[in-house]
Amino acid sequence: MTGGDGKQSYDQFKPRWQYVIDQMEKFRPDLIIFSAGFDAHGADPLGNCWLKTEDFAWATDIVKEAAIRINPEKPVPCVSILEGGYSLGAISESAVAHTQSLIKDRSFEKASNYESKCSDENDLVKEMAKLAVAK
Repeated sequence: MTGGDGKQSYDQFKPRWQYVIDQMEKFRPDLIIFSAGFDAHGADPLGNCWLKTEDFAWATDIVKEAAIRINPEKPVPCVSILEGGYSLGAISESAVAHTQSLIKDRSFEKASNYESKCSDENDLVKEMAKLAVAK
């Protein structure tokens, strides 16, 4: 993406991301790793790409949909690694949106470490976001 002027980068995002998805489906990976950096968020002081929180959820959704299309019987596993961004607010919001997208439409089993703190997947996502920002 071009970056810098805001609108042009934002306008490029979805078409370019769709190209990435098309290439991913041709490649047919055995594992999908999200490098979950949120420096493209509009609130980030360095990224200059002007994406919104919901854009990260959208990108996660279409990757998950492609993972299912690649192998409908056993979708390609997806993992996510939080890797960057320079606005703590944008990182927290985007990480929550990304994680909610990852766990959406899946059965949820509480992690034993969080059973006393979290009553459902939304509480778990919020707790994860707090831990990510705290580190």
